[in-house]
Amino acid sequence: QAIYHITDILIAETPINKELYTKNEELYVMRLFELDKYIKNQVEKIPENKRFIITPRNSFDYFGKAYGFKTKSLHNLDTINEISIKDIMDLSNYIIENDINVIFTEISVPNRLMNTLVEVLDNYGHKVKIGGTLRTLDPKTRAFAKERIVHIVKNTCKSFLTEGSVSIETEIGRAH
Repeated sequence: QAIYHITDILIAETPINKELYTKNEELYVMRLFELDKYIKNQVEKIPENKRFIITPRNSFDYFGKAYGFKTKSLHNLDTINEISIKDIMDLSNYIIENDINVIFTEISVPNRLMNTLVEVLDNYGHKVKIGGTLRTLDPKTRAFAKERIVHIVKNTCKSFLTEGSVSIETEIGRAH
C-alpha cells in the first residue's frame, strides 16, 4: 500500500511527471508480486517443522508472519533492556525443543550474542551453526533502495533451502 501512497505524493508535488510515476509504480508493484510468488514457491520446499528464523533482534517477525515462519530472538527492537542469562536460556530451550540447527547474526548487532548462544547450546549437546548475517539496511547510507530490497529478499529466499533449514546470506549493493 505504501507504494501507492508514495506515488500519490509525488504526483501531487510534480503533476507534470504523473505518467512516469504511474508507470514506475505499475512496474514496481509487478516486481513485488513476482517476488512474493517466488518467496511462496521457495517456502513450500521447506518442511513446516523447519520454518524457523532465530535472530538477535525481532527484526524479521514481519517476514515470518507473512510467509509462515516461526521467529524468535534474543532482543526486541522496541526495548533497550540488556539481554539476560534468562533470555539466552529461554531461547536455548526453544531451539533444543524444536530441533533447530541454524541461527543468524545481524549486521547491526554484535556477533558475541549469537556466539554465546551457540556455546550454550553446544554445552547442552545441541549443535547449531550460524547460517549467515542478516542485512536489511546498507550500513553506510542506512537507506532502502528498491533494487536492494528486491535483491535482499530474493537472495534470502534462495538461501532458505540450505541443509533443509533457513540460511540467509545477502550482499548489500550488488542488486541484480
